[in-house]
Amino acid sequence: MPRSDNFTEFERLCLFEQIINNYDDLYGQLKASNGKEMRGEIWKSILADLRSTGKLQGDRTVEEVMKMFANTKTRVWDKFKNSQKTGGGPAKPFKPSEELTDHNWME
Repeated sequence: MPRSDNFTEFERLCLFEQIINNYDDLYGQLKASNGKEMRGEIWKSILADLRSTGKLQGDRTVEEVMKMFANTKTRVWDKFKNSQKTGGGPAKPFKPSEELTDHNWME
């Protein structure tokens, strides 16, 4: 199976806007016995919404989107922690999508 293309910065920004709008439902406390299925449906609706507007290129799966989001959160956290250290020159700049995640989850 060939490796899929990387997400573009535009795709990341569009996805993060949708995820931020649904963040409490995706990562909040489970409210029902079928919470896992509900979260899966929310992820599918985010992906379907972005596909219908033409903001995603290629065939992305829900698993790819979830993995990309988790990896980005980890990368942002690592950059944030490294920016707090002294020495070694200036901190690495955040990408626009990383700034979006930084402002919503680091505060």
